Amino acid sequence: MGKHCDNLNHHLQKASYFTNLLSDPTVILDAQGYVIFKNYAFDDKLSNKHLSLISIEALGEILAETFAYPYGELHQANTTQLPPSGKITSNQEFELDAYLNLNFYEDLHAVIIKPLDSEELLQQVLNSIPARVFWKDINSHYLGCNKLFTDDLGVEDPKHIIGTCDNDYFPIEQASAFQADDKEVMSSGQPKINIEEPLTRGSGDCIWLQTNKVPIRNNDNKIVGVMGSYMDITEKKEHETRLEKQANTDTLTGLPNRNGLANFLQKLKAKEESSNGCLLFIDLNGFKQINDTLGHQIGDRLLKSVSNRINMRSSDEYFSARLGGDEFAVLIHGNKTDNKEAATEIAQSLNHMIALPYRINNHRITISASIGITLIDIANGSWDTAYHQADLAMYEAKAMGHHSCVIYEKSLSDKYNKIITLRRLINSAVKNNELSINLQPQFNAKHQLIGAELLLRWHSSELGPVSPYEFIPIAEESGAIIAIGNWVIKKAFTLLYQWQQDYPTLKLPALAINISAKQFEQHDFIQVFENLIKLYPINLKLLRIELTESILINDQESVISKIQSLHSKGLAIEIDDFGTGYSSLSYLSQLPIDKIKIDRSFINETIGNHRKTLVLEGLINIGKSLNMGVLAEGVETQEQMDFLFTRGCEEYQGYYFSKPITEEDFNKQYISNNGL
Repeated sequence: MGKHCDNLNHHLQKASYFTNLLSDPTVILDAQGYVIFKNYAFDDKLSNKHLSLISIEALGEILAETFAYPYGELHQANTTQLPPSGKITSNQEFELDAYLNLNFYEDLHAVIIKPLDSEELLQQVLNSIPARVFWKDINSHYLGCNKLFTDDLGVEDPKHIIGTCDNDYFPIEQASAFQADDKEVMSSGQPKINIEEPLTRGSGDCIWLQTNKVPIRNNDNKIVGVMGSYMDITEKKEHETRLEKQANTDTLTGLPNRNGLANFLQKLKAKEESSNGCLLFIDLNGFKQINDTLGHQIGDRLLKSVSNRINMRSSDEYFSARLGGDEFAVLIHGNKTDNKEAATEIAQSLNHMIALPYRINNHRITISASIGITLIDIANGSWDTAYHQADLAMYEAKAMGHHSCVIYEKSLSDKYNKIITLRRLINSAVKNNELSINLQPQFNAKHQLIGAELLLRWHSSELGPVSPYEFIPIAEESGAIIAIGNWVIKKAFTLLYQWQQDYPTLKLPALAINISAKQFEQHDFIQVFENLIKLYPINLKLLRIELTESILINDQESVISKIQSLHSKGLAIEIDDFGTGYSSLSYLSQLPIDKIKIDRSFINETIGNHRKTLVLEGLINIGKSLNMGVLAEGVETQEQMDFLFTRGCEEYQGYYFSKPITEEDFNKQYISNNGL
């Protein structure tokens, strides 16, 4: 009995040597279901819990606790002798053919053995574990292997490979690589663990292996060979490749996406000692309108067509990508793009190609692009910096108008750093009491005051006075315009209320307040007015709500409902900058509009220009024919006023009458003096 135990221990020791090569957790059970060995990977997975000589039932409880799976859940493969519950009881024995491995809890493997079969234990274990196992002598000749390994080689019996070498089974280059790997492990005495490498089979198919190799030592600690194991991870690698492609590819156009562009730049940076190039960011102008008007199907096809044109020059030195939405990028490297002139020429060529008409579903579509350019040092530059610079240049190009190409300069960073600062500070402007108003008086033809427009001013505690031309677009973009707009509305209410209280007999001027599109779209926009009407009972006819034409074309049903609600409460409605947007008689006839304000652009260059005079006369006639008041903005001379008056416009606003003045000066000049 003692000799039998010694043999069992000897063969178990050999088996353990192999199973410790595996990267998957593995346990060996005896025929009664007790754990008699666990490999290193198992210890790592279960934090070195002491599991030797415990039952499979106890092991199941530990696994359930460790992996949070239901106790006893086994994925059985040809294990018909196991009880239906998947548990192994302490008094059950199993025949030898039951030592097929069981997949516990993902990658955990168990091998069941018969204690009396010690001579065959090693081969049983090797044939049961889900890995290919082999061992060689000091000259890389095979000394043994398991059945899975011979299956890969096309050999029937593991004994048949003894004395052969890799040259007998693999192409010479691959065999030489394997043997060189063996020598490295044996000469260094260091194992190589979890090495992923390709293998070309005799059929020409390529598979991926995860290989472990360790040196074999004799009793004198001398290295006498090498032992290895590998698993076929082809399916895993193919899955990783698919995932990588999905992560790096835009599904609509097939171009690399933002992540794919970043990865390409990093690979390029790693393999090139030095290379100059340029990065182009491309943004399509007006794509949203096309998408909303013609539908997403047409929009998607347009994006595909644009991507095809951008990618037409695809080569080793030309890499194009879709960043998302209607934004694309092109990375070009090589001597031809190491200066501003060459990079700008490429961008202009792209812009011209994108602007050529598209024919999609009988629609003839034209679209333009804004392109930002930055020169890059691929070897030493930063991807984040290049991305940021191209992005800034692209936004600058977009601000300049269609078909623009802008190359990055440091001044752009200074400009946009200020924008970032403004965006940060504008959100606290209301809370910090940094806002105020100026009022620009409005007059009739007799130079009598009829009203004033409230103009917002911001004096930042950090930056000082900030121009409305700078901060209002940022407030719109950031959403701060909602709180700011509500502050202005409340200011108009409190100002009129105070005047009414202090000067009850005075004929007060009307106050006009501009409403932004974002503010108008808020679901509680009408509620803001209703709340203020309760707090400040003013003459609502003196409060004029100025809306731009662009507001009127979005969600017209909601727009009409809100305007009618405001008008029904007594508030006057004006269309600001009339003639510069969506000038349609349809909305003018549907909406209760009290006045139109003709934009200053129609005043400045009209005198002496016959065509522009006709347009101006047409705008005035539209307002008059619909019984609306007509007010001209930007009137700066007597000549302009006379010109407007003879054509039927009798209300004016501009520097000829008065510049915008502070609330205090307006009170002194037009309210308190007249109220005495």
